[in-house]
Formats: sequence, C-alpha cells, structure tokens
Amino acid sequence: MLKVPDVGKSIKAFTGIKQAKDEPYMHFIDRLETAIDKQVENDAAKEALLPKLAIEDANLDCQKVLHHGPWWIPARLVRPVLNHPAVTEAESRGSQQHIDVDDANDALE
Repeated sequence: MLKVPDVGKSIKAFTGIKQAKDEPYMHFIDRLETAIDKQVENDAAKEALLPKLAIEDANLDCQKVLHHGPWWIPARLVRPVLNHPAVTEAESRGSQQHIDVDDANDALE
C-alpha cells in the first residue's frame, strides 16, 4: 500500500528528483530512496528503480564515475562506491573537476 503524505507536506515525484551540482551524492541517494519508498509499492520495482535513477539523475561529476563502472549497480553496492576516496575527494573539490575513474572502479572490486 502506498503511504499517505504528511498533511501540509508536498512530496516531489521520484522521477523529478535530480542531484544538484553541489549536492553530495549520498544526500541525493537518500532523497531518491525516500521518495521511491513512499511512492512505489512493489519491492521489485523499487530495487530496479533506485540504481537506474541513481545513475541517470546524478550530476555530471558523479555520472562520470558511475558510467565507467558496470552498466548496472546493485543498490547494495551504491553506498560503498560513494564512500570511496575518489568520489568523496571529487565532491570536496566541487563540480566539474576531474575524477580518477580507475580509483573509483576499484571500490567495486
């Protein structure tokens, strides 16, 4: 059953959630995951949507790292990859900076 939103609180559709240029990826994932949990009833659909939208709706810097990995990333692997030093370092430098993709891909191994 879908959850009823809190009174007076609007919920943005999960399809409209995009990572801001300066937003930490983990914050984006938390927002996306919360919205999907509140708006999607089917567990299999939730598991399929999160990794797909986590890549498609990420900002350009994060997409550079994520697109050089496998074409799919299971939800259980998203968080460890994001905590990898190559990703956190890129976030600390700000948007549009070079990310060492090989280092980030090491987190998947």
